[in-house]
Amino acid sequence: MGKNEQLLSTASEVELLKKENEQLRRELDNYKELSKNFSNDSKFKLLFNSISDAVYYFKEYETGIAGDFIEVNEVAYTRLGYTREEMLKMSPNDIDFHSNEELIKLLTTICFNETTTFETIHIHKDGSHIPVEITTHIFNVQGEKYILSVCRDMTYRKKAEESLGRLESFYNHSSEGIAIFDLDGRVMQANKAFEVIFGYTEAEVRGKRLPVTPDFTMKDAEFLLSETLKGNNIKGFETIKQRKDGEFITVGITMSPLRDKKTNEIYALAGLVRDITEQHAIRVQLESFINHNLDPILIFNNEEKLIRTNGAFERIFGWKEIELLGIPIHEMPIIPSEKMTEVMNYTEVIRASNGIKGIETYRLRKDGSCVDVLLTTFSIRNEFNKDTWFVVILKDITEKKKAEKLLVDSEKLSVAGELAASIAHEIRNPITAIKGFLQIMEEGFFDKAYYKVIDSEMNRIELIIKELLLLAKPQTPKLEKKNISEALEQSIALLSAQANMNSIVIKKEYEIADYPIICEENKLKQVFINVIKNAIEAMPNGGHLSIQLQVILENKKLLVRFIDQGYGIPDNVLSRLGEPFYTTKEKGTGLGFMVCKSIIEDHGGEINVISEVNVGTKIEIVLPLVENSY
Repeated sequence: MGKNEQLLSTASEVELLKKENEQLRRELDNYKELSKNFSNDSKFKLLFNSISDAVYYFKEYETGIAGDFIEVNEVAYTRLGYTREEMLKMSPNDIDFHSNEELIKLLTTICFNETTTFETIHIHKDGSHIPVEITTHIFNVQGEKYILSVCRDMTYRKKAEESLGRLESFYNHSSEGIAIFDLDGRVMQANKAFEVIFGYTEAEVRGKRLPVTPDFTMKDAEFLLSETLKGNNIKGFETIKQRKDGEFITVGITMSPLRDKKTNEIYALAGLVRDITEQHAIRVQLESFINHNLDPILIFNNEEKLIRTNGAFERIFGWKEIELLGIPIHEMPIIPSEKMTEVMNYTEVIRASNGIKGIETYRLRKDGSCVDVLLTTFSIRNEFNKDTWFVVILKDITEKKKAEKLLVDSEKLSVAGELAASIAHEIRNPITAIKGFLQIMEEGFFDKAYYKVIDSEMNRIELIIKELLLLAKPQTPKLEKKNISEALEQSIALLSAQANMNSIVIKKEYEIADYPIICEENKLKQVFINVIKNAIEAMPNGGHLSIQLQVILENKKLLVRFIDQGYGIPDNVLSRLGEPFYTTKEKGTGLGFMVCKSIIEDHGGEINVISEVNVGTKIEIVLPLVENSY
């Protein structure tokens, strides 16, 4: 039970306690009359057998000093865990928590023919304490004092009083408005928060119907009153009210009936009100954002079942919201079977309160076709900070991917075109040698060495053509585990001719080893070729190009570094690297670095450029290594 419900329930409990006190007073008046004639055995027995509270009858031997019990009723000895025989061998001193001195002081204050009521604590046989209220009457029999005590267990009342104290504090300091109404809907009492919300003081509205309901929500007020009078609890009912200053506010109302515990009849109505104007405005804005967003949005509840989509989702994927509501996230038909493990991993990340931003993947339309998407997921909590919702945003990047592919293909053709001259020169040399030896052989001169030279030159031509075809041939993107050093070696081999033509020495400052990464090998070759080609162009008068490989153990990555001795890149140009069509080359497109950067980032890596004019440029590419490969 919540604090608000406890408060409303305790209001009726307090009324019940008042009634019980009045009943106890009436019973004690009867006990006094009976005690005056305690020697009448029948009346005395009737007294002990009919009282529902514990009754003790004992003699005072000396002033303030009680003797053993003369008689106790069944409630008295069973409440304390004793038998009647055990109790008759005891005195009030044996069961009272007070010290003997305190008890003597208390008994000496009791006067003849007066009823005295006080609270004390009795000790159970097992040592536990029972708070009690004792009403005592002392009278004289043949010159001796006798005392009759009626003892009521206060455990329940004490707990109720403590609970009431806590709840009254909550009532007075609650940020929610709380009011009690009679059965006609008139205000009986209201707390400070209620006054703040509506602008009326309790004194202004007590005994009246609350003047805060505008005409257009009168039916809401009538519904709340009628339903509560039927005995129904209404929780979180949203409506519009009008403050004393005329301002309209949106409120959430909870109404509950208050019942008499004995008759179960409704005697009042309790209302709790919360000003949710701001939350309502935010919710309206959120609804508008979801409904008018151009990107598909899916919302799942804390059981990971779909509870909401938007129009963009229906337009792009073809499913109507009603077709998918209630389906768990791992059963959503938009998820390809090969992506299910990916989705489960993302869900675990979200459960750990971490969002996932901008992951490229793909999902399925209702017709079975694929949609390239940029996936963003995160979790949010509702206004009560209880239920967690999972939000998935799927940005359609199909056209973007097509454009990127065109850029990649364009850049690939551009690189191939620029390489054509150097490749033609490289092929012309072995062809010239082959033709020369064929002419010699045609004239009748044969030597096995000629065949070795021709075979070597043919192999050289074959290697160059193979690397060129691999670069130009369109392939279906496929991530595979590849040794990056092999791709780097093949890229260097393809450009060695152009380097030689420009008097550039390529220094491989690394050992050939296995550096496995998950990649599209052809795309990484394209990056390496572009970087090496740019380094060659940056050194028109020759120089050295150093290429290094270094494993970074701390973050399990591989660093590929290219260092040239070219003219460097000015700061104003360096800051704009990666902008489409921005270039300082006469025949450049400005797409090369942008494409390279995109390829590296798609592989989970990063590319950095450090340059100094007239000193050279350093390009560092960092790529993630396969687990357990280092």
